Amino acid sequence: MKHLCINILLLTIITLSGSAQHRTGGVQIHPITLQEQGDSLHLEMDIYVDGKSMNNCQSWTIMPTLMTADSSYYMEMPRALINGKTKAKLFRRKEKFQNHFLLAHYPAYKIDKKRKEDITFKYTLTAPYEFWMDTASLRINQILTSCADVEQWFILDNVAPVELHTYIPYQPDVKVNYITPEKETKTLHLEGSAYLDFQVGKSEILPNFRRNPQELAKINEVLSQVRGGIQTSK
Repeated sequence: MKHLCINILLLTIITLSGSAQHRTGGVQIHPITLQEQGDSLHLEMDIYVDGKSMNNCQSWTIMPTLMTADSSYYMEMPRALINGKTKAKLFRRKEKFQNHFLLAHYPAYKIDKKRKEDITFKYTLTAPYEFWMDTASLRINQILTSCADVEQWFILDNVAPVELHTYIPYQPDVKVNYITPEKETKTLHLEGSAYLDFQVGKSEILPNFRRNPQELAKINEVLSQVRGGIQTSK
């Protein structure tokens, strides 16, 4: 068991050291396009499977996953399955008797390999773009499965970051118009009334005659309001 784990670790390290192409065992991932295109994310990659890397009783499963560095956001993409001749028969048997299981795990690409032929196919995906994808990168899990369903996992991490669409900043065309306000004429309008008492046969206003002090006080109050309004408008 320890020997098996060491072999897997060594294969993973060797795979991650490649720069021109990404590979694990007999599976190679050729140049990858991972782009933001409008409101969509577009993935395109060529997958090559060496026919000698698996026997008739084995299968390769390719599982791309888009993930942020802290794994708080991720999206598992449809998987691709390459079956050997015997493994393909077993899979078809599952298709017939375990449909409920396959509905959740059915691969987007299912290829039955003949003998020791090499296989190359193009993997494409278009999905709605979400804000967290700005800082996400692609991880590719590759699983080699035996007839007894024993799995060996190989992980290619940080394969490719999302290439963001280049946006041209909006440059507003600002025009300023100055309007000189017209001179405003303010009119202060107040109304009031006073009833003065006069001596019989005379027109002279006597301030202290009968109700004249109270009535004249009303007039003075209106005049004070007028004066205050004029000073305020200045």
